[in-house]
Amino acid sequence: DASPPATTVDVGLPRHAGAYVFVTPQTPFTLPAVDPGPNAVGLLETTYRVWRGGWSAWTAFVVPFTLGAGDGLVYLEYASEDLLGNREAVGNATFIVDETDPMLDVRIDGLTFLAGNGTLFAAGNASLAFTAADPGLWASGVDLVEYAFDSGAWTPALAPVSLVSLAHGMHRVDARAADHLGHAATAQLLFLLDARAPRTTPEVQGTEDEASLLLAATDDGSGVNATFYSLDGGVWRRYEGAIPVPPGDHVVAYYSTDRIGNREAVQEFPFTVAGPAAPPGTNAKPLLAAVFASLLVGLGF
Repeated sequence: DASPPATTVDVGLPRHAGAYVFVTPQTPFTLPAVDPGPNAVGLLETTYRVWRGGWSAWTAFVVPFTLGAGDGLVYLEYASEDLLGNREAVGNATFIVDETDPMLDVRIDGLTFLAGNGTLFAAGNASLAFTAADPGLWASGVDLVEYAFDSGAWTPALAPVSLVSLAHGMHRVDARAADHLGHAATAQLLFLLDARAPRTTPEVQGTEDEASLLLAATDDGSGVNATFYSLDGGVWRRYEGAIPVPPGDHVVAYYSTDRIGNREAVQEFPFTVAGPAAPPGTNAKPLLAAVFASLLVGLGF
């Protein structure tokens, strides 16, 4: 038997074949060897050594082994020998150990408002953007990014995700990213989707010279930002408080906006402020009757 054994490298999971073969510190390695030929005498041993900035001692392969912790480039050398001392040429392989998790960020692109109590409001036409990265010089790379609304089904995040289909109210988005070795990152974002415009209610108070117009706006989302009005076709003004109005017929046009840009459709409210009451009139009928009677007497009737 003059033939040396033949050894191969069997890489377990997780692993990823890219520019290099990427593994984790937990990936198991085995070195199966055979002594070929019809007259093979059998294997004596298989040995290996690992380079991680320096070579380890040659070690007999007995059970699966790993390449150790820490990101970086790793060289593996190995060889087997049969019972007659035939030893194969040293084989070698190169691997990358990646034990770093990816990074994941979720943000809202579009109009938002952060309230004092920490509630994040988002406009109905906003979208979600996901940014994932696998840091480090020896990263295997991001493999997938997924998201789920309100504990729903997971969906690949292939592009920005519009919020237009969500109902007005509180929502939660969960996101997860994984690299090619299964290292994972997660993120979560709570927000209140504000898809409703404010509502404004006009009211006229007082009479005559003391009449005023009030515009009360309410909003069940991010809150009222401003109210604007135009009285009797005049210029648009920001509502700052009660508006004095003179007697007569009037029409006020108005609308309100909230803190993330929702705008109420322009509304119109016709109203009338009564003028001062007319003074009591004199009843001329008795006087006219007396004058008429005197005329009749003077004419001899």
